[in-house]
Amino acid sequence: MPDPVVPFYLDWKFWSFFTAALALLLSQLPPIHHWFRSSKIVVDTYTMIHVTHKIGNPNAQLQLSVRNTGRRTVRILGLELRFKRGDSVFVLPAINAAELQNDRPVMLGSFRLKVDEEWSRIVNFFPILSRQDDRSLRLAMSQIRADIVSKRAGLPQNAPEVAADQAVVAPLLAMFNSKFCWLPGEYDLDLVVKTEPAGVADTMRLRFTLFESDSDEMEKYAEKYQFGYDLLMNHADHQGILANISPRSA
Repeated sequence: MPDPVVPFYLDWKFWSFFTAALALLLSQLPPIHHWFRSSKIVVDTYTMIHVTHKIGNPNAQLQLSVRNTGRRTVRILGLELRFKRGDSVFVLPAINAAELQNDRPVMLGSFRLKVDEEWSRIVNFFPILSRQDDRSLRLAMSQIRADIVSKRAGLPQNAPEVAADQAVVAPLLAMFNSKFCWLPGEYDLDLVVKTEPAGVADTMRLRFTLFESDSDEMEKYAEKYQFGYDLLMNHADHQGILANISPRSA
């Protein structure tokens, strides 16, 4: 019986891979720009966002700096990104973060910022699956893994890639098709910082564009699921998309 599959949101190898990729790319960008300054909380970010997906489930990454410029300690309860494209709206909470490029991401909880204290991290935003979706995903990934392992039994290590049967892959592709939402177009993006006391951090209002080539590239990741890529191993070419973000007035 194959080993149980770790839920994608606890797959530290996956997050380490994408966090390292993001940090490497962001290291080539200009310095952080200050886009808003409330009376107590200052939030800075790079001028690009990194977007990708895990079996269609949207993921986003930002390198953020949050600083308390007020006169008393503020508790940061959480962060979230709110995306809007036409009539389509979805929200991604901040789940884990890494301080440096090669650090293993750790789960993100609430934290306190003392006066003049600053918190800077590469932050991963993604949805937590329902129990039913998580169970279905585990089963589909396990079946593909078992099929590939079975077919590779007795083959030399350098043998060509082996594809799982299409009947085994079909449930996972159905999940991908139902979850994938990085379609081409203009996106409104709100970065929300939840605080205690409330109201000491403004919402950062941004926008970015995904081009048809960006969307097509991410959709093609699903073609490799039959070989176990992004399920049993990370694919070097599946690094997601970097998109320019800019402030918007409303």
